[in-house]
Amino acid sequence: MTSEEIKTLLQYSERQSNHILPNEIFKDLQSEPSIKNANHIAFCYSYYYLTSWLYRQAKYQESKEALTQDVLRGILGVGKKTQAYDYLIKKNGVMEAIGYLETVSDYPYAVELSTDKPVAEPNFHMISEFKGMELEEYFKNQRNFKVKFPVKGFYRSRESYEDNHEDGTFFDAYDFHLIPFEVFLFCVSNSKIGYKGFYLYGYLRHMNDIYGPQKGRYDVSVVNLSKETKIPQTSLERLLDVLKSFNMIETVLNMPVVSVAVPKSERKANGYKVNHHSLFTTKMITYEKAKRMTKGEYLKSQTK
Repeated sequence: MTSEEIKTLLQYSERQSNHILPNEIFKDLQSEPSIKNANHIAFCYSYYYLTSWLYRQAKYQESKEALTQDVLRGILGVGKKTQAYDYLIKKNGVMEAIGYLETVSDYPYAVELSTDKPVAEPNFHMISEFKGMELEEYFKNQRNFKVKFPVKGFYRSRESYEDNHEDGTFFDAYDFHLIPFEVFLFCVSNSKIGYKGFYLYGYLRHMNDIYGPQKGRYDVSVVNLSKETKIPQTSLERLLDVLKSFNMIETVLNMPVVSVAVPKSERKANGYKVNHHSLFTTKMITYEKAKRMTKGEYLKSQTK
């Protein structure tokens, strides 16, 4: 789907742009043994972003058509007949087992911010409020389906869930990373980037939040970034190239020359800086790359 098609489907407004995710989502997904590979980690990350945003913005009633699982798959660029991800998002699947989602029949038809608290919190108006009223039959006919309840939006831990203490990202913003919805739209509407690129951008955004205030970037080797994200090195290099080509990220060349002859003590990892979505490009651009030298070329350059 194109970005404009998704916007129209979801009745998107710029005031609904900012959306935050819990930082622990990376560790929770990357360390979950039942998730088969990095592509599935990326799908889980993107699927949680989408479903939590839909719930937070009360889109299930506002959208142009019913947001069935097939429609959500289409937004993420996954075919309706693709069953490889079912084990992740089905009722009692992996995402529910690790405490991120629940399959429910009640959902918000509207949301407003509270005005009686020091920090504004969302007040969700649920379709269950119409039980016993004339509108109940309307909602039943129009939305007789299940949706995903974003547990982490309401509760950050099993203890808070059991105590019904609403300390999730919708109510208590701490230890989080913010990804504007425009970034999500840009990624999933571009087949070269997709949900895999969205996951990598999200991870680099998170790490920029940690290291950016001091350095303005996240310094990491491709080898270590591969270990951190679980993305195989060859696939990671291709994905990094795509994100750079659309100016989603920039590379700080801490070592402008790459050669096996460079002493290990002098080798430095590149830095990665994430860009605001207003700087993304619709066409692929060229970017500065480190110069590669053979051992002989490097040694010769050092004698000049």
